Amino acid sequence: MEQYQGKTIFNKIAIGKVFFYQKKETQVKRRHVEDAEAEIVRFNTAKETALAQLDQIYEKALKEVGGGQCGCF
Repeated sequence: MEQYQGKTIFNKIAIGKVFFYQKKETQVKRRHVEDAEAEIVRFNTAKETALAQLDQIYEKALKEVGGGQCGCF
C-alpha cells in the first residue's frame, strides 16, 4: 500500500485512483511583425469569433439545463 501526503480537502481517509497534476512551463516567444495593423485585425476577428461561439454555448446550455434561479447571471 502506498501512502501520499499533500493538501487535504477533508480530514478523512480516501481510497481511489491518484492523479498527479504537473503544470507545464510555457515559454512566450517574441516575433517581429511586418504589418501590425493586420495582426490587430486578425486578433479582433478571433476575439469576435470566440465571443460568438461562447454565446452559442451559453444559449445551448440555457435550453438544455434552463436558467438558474440563483440570480448568478
